[in-house]
Amino acid sequence: MNPYADRIQDARDRAPNEFIRQILEDGLVTEAEYADMRQRVVDCVRDSGSSIVTYYEQDEYGRWSLAQEYWGEPSAVDLQISGDCSHEWTGVAESLYWDMRSNPNNEDWDDLVAQCLVRHGLVPKGFTGEDYVQLQDEYSALFMELVPGSWEEIVSPDGTGTHYSFIPDDPFNLPEIPPMALPGGHNMEEPEVRACVSVPLR
Repeated sequence: MNPYADRIQDARDRAPNEFIRQILEDGLVTEAEYADMRQRVVDCVRDSGSSIVTYYEQDEYGRWSLAQEYWGEPSAVDLQISGDCSHEWTGVAESLYWDMRSNPNNEDWDDLVAQCLVRHGLVPKGFTGEDYVQLQDEYSALFMELVPGSWEEIVSPDGTGTHYSFIPDDPFNLPEIPPMALPGGHNMEEPEVRACVSVPLR
């Protein structure tokens, strides 16, 4: 059975158009299909008359993300167009594409990150996903103690739900805070560590 069967069915039920439903029909999202989705977002924004220049850029781990350029402050209408186009042509399928590629068996992500860190000698043997979560919680508590801000409810890009995120009052004037340290001396800013966090099955 496809480890993502329930999510795929849910995504098909909520798909905003027949194009997305057809992509999800076979339980897979191919690289070619994802490229088609990205291009439809770009075309949608352009054809809607938005002043925002929209394109996709690829990071060092091969992941694509939506990028935008604009002059001055974008209008609420422009931002609405961008959001609507993304939801229309990638929303419910994009997260599935990345999750199925980076975690094909739909395993616990924190466990996979911990296993990667151990496998590459970045933390001592025996380090677990629970240990990784605890470190993140402790670091988040330290960050919120040092940085004024508040919690805000954020809607997920695919519209499947919401989560709360800590938003600093002044994100452009943050105090110097050391990166999260891992047991054994490494920290979260090191390229090898960031690679495990982004692509744990590498």
